[in-house]
Amino acid sequence: MSPPPAAGAAAPTRPVPANHAPLPYAGLADLVAVLHFIWILFLFFGAIWGRRNRLVRVVHIAGLVFVFLVETLDWYCPLTDLEVWLRHLGGGSSYAGSFVAYYLNQIIYLTAPRSVIVTGTVLLCAVNAWLYLHPTHPANRS
Repeated sequence: MSPPPAAGAAAPTRPVPANHAPLPYAGLADLVAVLHFIWILFLFFGAIWGRRNRLVRVVHIAGLVFVFLVETLDWYCPLTDLEVWLRHLGGGSSYAGSFVAYYLNQIIYLTAPRSVIVTGTVLLCAVNAWLYLHPTHPANRS
């Protein structure tokens, strides 16, 4: 996923409510970080569940298409945007937050060259496509 803007980067363009309490927003930003991590896990391992469940397969494939577009076209991930905005409302930087959210952000926002991220995304989609197109036959199971 696309990394959040640097600490000195411009704040998101969404309006900040006049009277807002920072604590709920920081907690919501942490929740978004956790959901973002779960979404990434689903993208990696969703084919395991999706091979047996049509609805999961549809959501998983749609998610893979979306992440492919986000990464190859260098779009900004909406979950990243939401987390940064909530952290801004909470008065913190995009990396502020709880212990758990800090380490989740280290996993979610890998520091790697763009070419490595795009290559990884293409490989992720290819592996999942192979899993969906080559189902395990009951006769081959031990």
